[in-house]
Amino acid sequence: MLSACLCAGLVGAQTPPSDAAAQCPSLDPSLSADLRWESFSTPDMLFCKAILESSGEEAFALTISPESPFRPRRNRRAEVGRLGGIELQWYRSEVLTAPQDIVREALITTADGRKAHIFMRATDADAVARRQRMVETLDIARSPDDD
Repeated sequence: MLSACLCAGLVGAQTPPSDAAAQCPSLDPSLSADLRWESFSTPDMLFCKAILESSGEEAFALTISPESPFRPRRNRRAEVGRLGGIELQWYRSEVLTAPQDIVREALITTADGRKAHIFMRATDADAVARRQRMVETLDIARSPDDD
């Protein structure tokens, strides 16, 4: 999972989870009863994982950093949404160890020029749509010139 990949090699110089969670985007009050952040940060990256309180399952995760290894490809475009009044393009992806899962990723530029990479996976299209709607409520200041 994304969180396992990101944790590798990032053990040193982390901000304690409670401090890092305060840096994660604000959750919509209508969702905050069922979502909580698990997070950590390094000097160059903030990692936030939204956990569903009802099941303990990861709803989605995001990283905010100066650069992102994720490179969107036009031929992998999927759904379109809106975040902060600006179009949000989702891209199809896959997890080799779970080919049956539906995986979506998005990349946006924040107002301060950093990259926010959003990642989610689910076992059915309804769960993906619900999670995409959750992401669309996040309070992330965006640059208006994203693709």
